[in-house]
Amino acid sequence: MGYSEQLFQFIEQSRTDSLRTSHYDGSYNGLDVKVSFGQGALSRIPWVSFLKAPNTTSKGIYPVYLLYKNIDKLVLAYGISEENLPNQTWNLTNPQSITEYFRDNNLGRPARYGSSYVYKVYNVRELPGDDQLDRDLDEIISFYINNMSLNKRKINDAIE
Repeated sequence: MGYSEQLFQFIEQSRTDSLRTSHYDGSYNGLDVKVSFGQGALSRIPWVSFLKAPNTTSKGIYPVYLLYKNIDKLVLAYGISEENLPNQTWNLTNPQSITEYFRDNNLGRPARYGSSYVYKVYNVRELPGDDQLDRDLDEIISFYINNMSLNKRKINDAIE
């Protein structure tokens, strides 16, 4: 079973004042899932991150959905933590940062997460079907897991 049902719940909840996340699954495809609508107050950009240890949302890289509510855009991104620089990097060819995407599409500047890289951008009012959403998420997760293995090999090669 895919993640699209949870994603639709996430989008619906983002239209409310609820910060509650305990009803979301804590894992997907072997990764830890973290959902946030804000801490104490509503976030302008709620998110869902998919994490493989040692990565965390505050220090690491990870696939992430970022919901830019003010422009009805859901970005599936190659996430990069803002709080602490991650030890790993995404191994991407010609990546487009969220800041660049916003600039290129005359959307101003993103309020946050501008250094993360775009994988896919969806119009919240015209989302594709479950199959496409699940396929997109599974593809970025597969890339992420392979990327983590590649990073680990590079680190081990450097140590030897």
